[in-house]
Amino acid sequence: MTDPSRRSVPLTVALAASLAAVGVARGDAITIEPFLGTWQYADGDEGRERVDEAIGDAVDGLPFFAEPIAEDRIEARTGPYADLRFEMEGDTLVFSAGDYGPVRSVLGGPSAQVRGPAGSDVELTQRLENGRLVQIFENDEGRRRTTYAPSGDGQSLWMRTRISSPRLGEDVEYRLRYRTAGGDARRASR
Repeated sequence: MTDPSRRSVPLTVALAASLAAVGVARGDAITIEPFLGTWQYADGDEGRERVDEAIGDAVDGLPFFAEPIAEDRIEARTGPYADLRFEMEGDTLVFSAGDYGPVRSVLGGPSAQVRGPAGSDVELTQRLENGRLVQIFENDEGRRRTTYAPSGDGQSLWMRTRISSPRLGEDVEYRLRYRTAGGDARRASR
């Protein structure tokens, strides 16, 4: 009779090899291609309400005179923007959002000093991480981390944002959806 523990070794090796192959097939060696192009805001009033609610939750509890000031400052940095645009120039990712930008940083490289959406200087970092594009704007006032994830069909781009600041009672967190702008042949052919 075969020892059951001996049968599990080949099974474990086969399972590990299968999982590794699935990882390669799923595109764990991610590229920037699925993110490039122009994306149009697609969540309408519901998305705007989610952003407003997240901002309201974050400023709730601040002194009454500070709440409207904080709301205005956060809204100036938030959106939702009518459109997003990502382009590559060599190893540099160029980003625009509505009337903001373009701003640039080396994809996966060190941070670059850019003008933020509200006009202050910020450090911008952009990198690929676990199949997503991560973008961080940071200065002494706080941090905005946005993670972009393409849909399986390449027609939508999900944007998840977290804004944190020592001045806020809690982080501002929200998720929005953008759709590919019409006529983008790269995504239409997928």
